[in-house]
Amino acid sequence: MIAQSPSKPMRRAPQRQRRMVYSAPTVIPAADIASVVVTAIEGGSSYWCARYDIRAAVKARAAEAKIEERPLYSAGAFYLLAGWSIEFHHDGPDSEEGAADVKTALNYGRVIRALSLLADKYPAILARIVSENYDADDADVFLQLALMGEVIFG
Repeated sequence: MIAQSPSKPMRRAPQRQRRMVYSAPTVIPAADIASVVVTAIEGGSSYWCARYDIRAAVKARAAEAKIEERPLYSAGAFYLLAGWSIEFHHDGPDSEEGAADVKTALNYGRVIRALSLLADKYPAILARIVSENYDADDADVFLQLALMGEVIFG
């Protein structure tokens, strides 16, 4: 117990509402990133994303690394290759529907950006991705954040 001086009453600091945030590093295996990308490509994002391409040089590195799984973007090992990227042809915010007039490369940096944006703006979606309990809509949000930095469609 703390003794108080009779001449000076103890003052309490004004109470402020604080948002308590706890953070911890989370490891997301490359195979899980592959699974989210597969879900986005094969369903969740198909309404705004027309097609994708993997450059010949990246395909050659995948062949050298003996990544045989097809499609290549479904292999977790693909996302461990140095310089991996997938170029997406998609609608932009001002595009006519189905125009696919924007090209954006998905790469390591864009995946990190998407995960960071998910943590800040869509933590429930990130939690579902980490727990492998996500759906096509969650994968769509992930890909939009990765390619455009915000959710434009859906």
